[in-house]
Amino acid sequence: MGSPQPTAWALALGILATFSGSKAQDIDSPTVLTGRVIREVDASPVVGATVRLQRPIRINYCATGWVHEQPSTVLFDETDADGRFEFQWQGGLGLHSLVVMPTADTGVAGIARSSRPALDVVEASESADVVCIAPPHCSASGRTLDERGVPVAGAQVHVWHGTKIRNADRTTMAPDATVISDAAGHFRLASLGAGAIIEVEAEGFAPNHSLRARVEPGEHMRGLRLVLHRERFMSGRVVDEAGDARAGVTITARRDSFRGDAERSEWPGVVRQAATPWTSTTTADDGTFRLGPLPYDTVTLTIPGMPKLPWSKRVDTDGAPLAITLERGARLTGIVRGPDGSPISGAAVATHAYNATPGRQPGDVVTGSDGVYELLGVPVSDSAVVTVKAAGHAWAVSDGIVIPAPGSYRRDITLEPAATLTVRILTPEGEPYAHQSIAWRGDRAVAGQPVRNRRWELLGFANASWSHALGRRDAYTDEEGVLTIDALYAGEYTLHVPRHEQIFRVSPSPQTIELRLTPADDLRRRLVGRVVSAEDGGCLDDYDVTVQRGTRGPREPDPIEARADQFTVEIGRGNSRVWVTAPDRAYWVESFSGSDALNFQRVVELPRAHRLTVRVVDRDHAPVRMSNVAIYANFPASVLFDADGRLCPGFSRVNRDGTLHADRLPPGFLTVTASVPHPYHGWTIAALGSVNVTDVDRTYELELVVDP
Repeated sequence: MGSPQPTAWALALGILATFSGSKAQDIDSPTVLTGRVIREVDASPVVGATVRLQRPIRINYCATGWVHEQPSTVLFDETDADGRFEFQWQGGLGLHSLVVMPTADTGVAGIARSSRPALDVVEASESADVVCIAPPHCSASGRTLDERGVPVAGAQVHVWHGTKIRNADRTTMAPDATVISDAAGHFRLASLGAGAIIEVEAEGFAPNHSLRARVEPGEHMRGLRLVLHRERFMSGRVVDEAGDARAGVTITARRDSFRGDAERSEWPGVVRQAATPWTSTTTADDGTFRLGPLPYDTVTLTIPGMPKLPWSKRVDTDGAPLAITLERGARLTGIVRGPDGSPISGAAVATHAYNATPGRQPGDVVTGSDGVYELLGVPVSDSAVVTVKAAGHAWAVSDGIVIPAPGSYRRDITLEPAATLTVRILTPEGEPYAHQSIAWRGDRAVAGQPVRNRRWELLGFANASWSHALGRRDAYTDEEGVLTIDALYAGEYTLHVPRHEQIFRVSPSPQTIELRLTPADDLRRRLVGRVVSAEDGGCLDDYDVTVQRGTRGPREPDPIEARADQFTVEIGRGNSRVWVTAPDRAYWVESFSGSDALNFQRVVELPRAHRLTVRVVDRDHAPVRMSNVAIYANFPASVLFDADGRLCPGFSRVNRDGTLHADRLPPGFLTVTASVPHPYHGWTIAALGSVNVTDVDRTYELELVVDP
């Protein structure tokens, strides 16, 4: 059910909740949630507060009594003279979905999880009573301005006291509060939640961004600037290489990718998010298009391709009409056949040559009665990938297709019979491992596509799997702990159970395979290593091994075993950072995760130690005493080093004279940064330099000039 500790949301608000619950006898009786809202300062009841209850959903495999479809139902009530409220409904509920709206003198209140795990949720026909303690209210004020700094009068400032909830038609529910800016653009939000979302809109302006404010209880934030951007529209015409108009082409404008969809604002605890990160349109019969309104001065336009080459360009929104010419690209064709060699009709064929998201490729084609497919507008590639999905057959991947130039190319594909993998996973106690996510992949890899998931990389897989190329993601067990995956080839598959950090290797079988998780106390995951000289590979027998564990397991870890020929470190269930050093040698450090459910082996190569003195000064060459120096071997991966006889985890504060004397550094190019305190963003990099250290008998020097 989850941890009995309060949620991060509740802790941030300073909320306290108590519960008493009972199971109703009649299975058809309604679920009842009652509660009382009181003030944190004097325990007096909060009268007239709006209480919002959202009936959540369980996606994938839903238990009985829970809502199966989106969106879920939203209920409202108002506290009475004693601060009490009551809800009744049919079905289950997660207690975290109840929110008490702020009042004139109280902030947002919610429910922390109970010390009784059974009341983490309220199942159908159960009852529960809660007490919420509301903290002091928060407020915010500021101005609405355009991009030139001119006040915008009459702008509507909306606030949601938490997350945005969707209505039954999937539109966003109305804001929890709205105020109008005055003639000078001033506005004031008298009360808002600690995680409020603030947006602004005005006639003639395009939606630009929203602010997510993490406000402490009782805090009053002033001087917010809500900037509106005037509507911009883009127009143009799309033609092919022959000059003929291309109708029905989808054009998408995305926010400047160099800025990202979220960025820090100038206020502590406030993040600015893009309100409309993208918008799209399609071309008319004559190939023309008009796109907007756009709030940004620079966007990236993309056309996904098929039957022409994909097209992308970063453009200014205030520019002249665009003339876009789509090039022909290559043609890739072939026949999809079954195991007996006969053509397969109705197979879905797609190409991954566009480097798009697997499973969401533009322009999938379907084979006809002759089994022929034809993919147009394929880019030049030395490792193009084609995927095939056909009913009754194993889904397949054909990789390593070389397309050196535009032209016509052929790749026939033969499918294998479909196999089904069915496993039943049990807990260590023999109970069904129900409603849980299981990560999986097969033993066949895709050429030219390196694995991007650290979990699989640490398990020894160098390339992405067929399942990833086919867009197949994690699967879920049902109420009996059964997991079924079909349309597979006959091979070996690796199952990873994230929550219990265990792996299984299985193959499809006509029978259900039963798997039982190992008790946590019996898990032993170790790092076994050997320490050698980086110069000649000779064994080093005088060394030290240290481990830093980020989490605690169910028992104390075994002591580190260090011998002349090897060392053994127990990793544990969470993240562990291991570093090794020897006299006059640089440090070796690497992080490991017990959640990867395997043992590790390493040959630790320790190079000779090098020295570096860094001096941080201002433009007048005066020492900057309040500065941190960080050293990187492969930016942004920092290195361990010694400074004035102490171990430093990649960075250290300078001495009173603005210097840092670093020792036990690895050889090669080092990137060095100097950071100084910033009033809003903490420590900020103010200077950067590099140095190539190669001589062990020399102390290298580097001066960094900080420009305020």
